[in-house]
Formats: sequence, structure tokens, C-alpha cells
Amino acid sequence: IDGKIAGWIALTPSFARAIYSGVAEISLYVHQDYQRQGVGRRLVQAMEEESVRNGIWTLEALIFEDNLPSLNLFQSCGFNLLGIRQKLGYDKKLNKWRNVAFLEKRSNNI
Repeated sequence: IDGKIAGWIALTPSFARAIYSGVAEISLYVHQDYQRQGVGRRLVQAMEEESVRNGIWTLEALIFEDNLPSLNLFQSCGFNLLGIRQKLGYDKKLNKWRNVAFLEKRSNNI
């Protein structure tokens, strides 16, 4: 936006085995100056369309349990909350364990 990177989105394979080749983890970042302006939603929707064209049938998202804006965004985009993984990561900056919400969305094209 105006020559600045407002955000980015990426997919990473969730598993190494070929049988799971259509499952990928989605990562999203929106710069704080562009949050709550629809940037994240546009990126998620574009990635969904692109992933289907490339044989991805399930998108997964791992989001810190207390990151309510991101959880709300992904759920409003049709991702289903599967559960909370307790103490999945340790945040050295905050000196605390982090719980992570596990969400997924399956393509309608399977």
C-alpha cells in the first residue's frame, strides 16, 4: 500500500509424507499500521484461492490462544477451531509458555 509492504502470507507443508501433500500451514503477518483495514482478510482469501489451484485441500493455522484478533479473523474466514495445544512453545522474550489454538479449513473442492 503506497509502496509499503502492508503484510505477507505464506504456506509451509505440514507433513513430509506424500499422502499429506495437500495439507499446509498458513502464516500471516500484517504490519501494525495496516491492521483492521481488511489486509489480513484479503491475504487469507487470496491464499485460499491460490492453494486450491495448487492441490492444497487443507489449510492449518497455529495461533497463540490470546491473539484474539487473529483468531477472530481466521474463524470469520471459515477456519474451524479444533482445540488448544497447551504449552506448545516457550517465549523467551516474555519468559512464559504459550498455548496455541489449532485451526483448519478444508477446501470445498475435495
